[in-house]
Amino acid sequence: MKVIGVSNFNNESVADLLVCDNVTEYFGDIIVDHLNEITSEDDTYYYKMVENDHKLWRGMEELI
Repeated sequence: MKVIGVSNFNNESVADLLVCDNVTEYFGDIIVDHLNEITSEDDTYYYKMVENDHKLWRGMEELI
């Protein structure tokens, strides 16, 4: 599993952020919960866990 940050406001121009890779589901849940607790609602990223084969969105590079 991967822990990534995605645009909190669903902006297509904001690239995904890789936080950590190859974590177990147990530790991934802990990391995601903690990161989402310490960030405020107006921060750029919302953190979630995805499968290892998930391709990260590259933001503006994808659009050009």
